Amino acid sequence: MKTTITDIARDTGLSVSTISKYLNQKTVLPENARLIEESIRRLNYTPNPIAQSLRSKKNSLIALVIPPLQNCLWGFAITPIEDFLHTQGYTAVVCTHSPEESNDALSDFLFHSNIGGVLSVGGALNEEILLELKEHHFPVICIGDCPSSVSLDCISSTNYTSSYEAARYFIQHGHTRFGLVSCSRSSLSQRERCRGFLDGLA
Repeated sequence: MKTTITDIARDTGLSVSTISKYLNQKTVLPENARLIEESIRRLNYTPNPIAQSLRSKKNSLIALVIPPLQNCLWGFAITPIEDFLHTQGYTAVVCTHSPEESNDALSDFLFHSNIGGVLSVGGALNEEILLELKEHHFPVICIGDCPSSVSLDCISSTNYTSSYEAARYFIQHGHTRFGLVSCSRSSLSQRERCRGFLDGLA
């Protein structure tokens, strides 16, 4: 069972409010701080970042929204993103979502969990919820897939250039018949890939 601040209070003989003060970086007596630190180590206590954020009203939680786990393409990105956020004093809350799903449950979570920002990975969020987040002044960054009708910060690959070079590569190796499969014309990244490939053929 996970150790709570009540367990630390019982272990040290101090009040729960004193433990809470210490954990929220408020001033406590030096001897009490020493007792609490020793108890934390002894009981292997780890704070709950969500609870801390709600108590302090600090937006230190970042929602990392990824496609469903059946799509393993973006799995490799989760740990580096989490590690970097941690160095900046943030905690990632990983959510899975498909752009075809209803936005209701995810919207309810994002707007009622003191989330400080959203990272949408691989087109996990559709443009409807991205627009809703923008209208509510949420910091949002899209990674890997840029929405076409919502102006947001976006980190993506060289979609056009890579597809252009792929088309030229095929032509240089003597190929003359091509098939181009694209999942979504609403995706700016995929439209750029199509445009680059067709321009390469032209």
